[in-house]
Amino acid sequence: MTLAKCKRCGAIFQKVIERDLCPACLAKEEEEFQKVKEFFRRHPKARLEEVSEATGVERKVILEFVKEGRLQVASEAQPVLELFCERCGKPILTGRLCEECRRKVAQLVQSGEKKKPSGPDFYFKDALKKKKEQG
Repeated sequence: MTLAKCKRCGAIFQKVIERDLCPACLAKEEEEFQKVKEFFRRHPKARLEEVSEATGVERKVILEFVKEGRLQVASEAQPVLELFCERCGKPILTGRLCEECRRKVAQLVQSGEKKKPSGPDFYFKDALKKKKEQG
C-alpha cells in the first residue's frame, strides 16, 4: 500500500485505488456526481452555471466529471461548458480529445511510432503558446 496526499483536503491516506482522493473525499465526490447526474437526467440541456447552483457542486468538479467521461452533456450546452479537445482545440462534449484525435493517438500508440504527429502539440495550451511565439 502507498501513502498519498488527498488532492481535495490535503489529508494523508493509504492509497488503495488509482485516485488521489482520501476515502471521505471520494465518498463526497461520488455523492456530488450522483447529484449532477440526476440533475442532468431531469434537465439535459442545462447550463453549467445552472447545474452548479442547483446541486451545490463546483463548476470545476462538474467539468472534471465530463473530462473523465463520466458525464456527457447535450450538444446545445457545449458552448457554455467551454470544453475543447486538448490536441486540436475542436469543441467536444466529453473526455479530453475529439474522436479524430483519439483515433490518431491510438494509431500512434499502436504503430509504436516515435516521431511527433503533424499539427499542434498534444496539449492545446502548448499549441497556443507556440502560436504566440511565432506570431
